Amino acid sequence: MNADVVIAGAGPTGLLLAYELALAGVPALVLDKSPHPDEQPRANGLVGQITRMLAYRGLLDDTPVRPIAVPKFPFGPLSLELDRLDISPLHVLPVPQHALEDLLHSAATQAGARPYSEATK
Repeated sequence: MNADVVIAGAGPTGLLLAYELALAGVPALVLDKSPHPDEQPRANGLVGQITRMLAYRGLLDDTPVRPIAVPKFPFGPLSLELDRLDISPLHVLPVPQHALEDLLHSAATQAGARPYSEATK
């Protein structure tokens, strides 16, 4: 197999990187020891600008999940009242990690990246 880039790990970061590289026309191969996303709950969502980037890229179009603006955020002993702003800069995306990995695996594959599992050798 030939690839310009080899990515170690088919977690959300590796799959999103493979997707972005494929969109730029750079062949990427994703290596992982597991043939499929781990069903064990490890994370239940994303926080920050990544949530808006996934929506911007259209990766959430066919899913029921959408980024949610957070009205308040604890910052040490203070509570930042983000609902006072016209647009909240902080968004969350409530999605289990295995579902996010399934979504990104599908998007990366459709864009031309090659997720590959060592377990399927």
